[in-house]
Amino acid sequence: MPYYFGQRSREKLQDVDEELVEVLYDAIEISPYDFMILQGHRTAEEQDRLYAIGRTTPGDIITWVRGGFSRHNSIPAEAVDIVPYPVNWDDHWRFGFICGLLYSAGKARGIELEFLPDKGDYGHVQKKR
Repeated sequence: MPYYFGQRSREKLQDVDEELVEVLYDAIEISPYDFMILQGHRTAEEQDRLYAIGRTTPGDIITWVRGGFSRHNSIPAEAVDIVPYPVNWDDHWRFGFICGLLYSAGKARGIELEFLPDKGDYGHVQKKR
């Protein structure tokens, strides 16, 4: 069954680097697993709010850099957060499989991608600088 991005995912990609968007579309078209875009661009203020979680506000740490230093903060954004659908945050195998597809799709276009599984951020995808 071929998958495609729904309206919410497409909206999240509006302010994302065009090359990264092309890689995401290449991957979803060949993926045996559905996935969606949780976030593309976010403001420095939103980044700071997320950075506070697990540090000065309750919750688990979900980001590693302050506002202005994330690849999400640039316009166009050079990072996206994805999640396999249906959502299962503990299904690291599906995250890894989809990230492998993204890596291969990027390579096919001459675009290197980076991922952050070592920080527990399985759905973060960014262009390598």
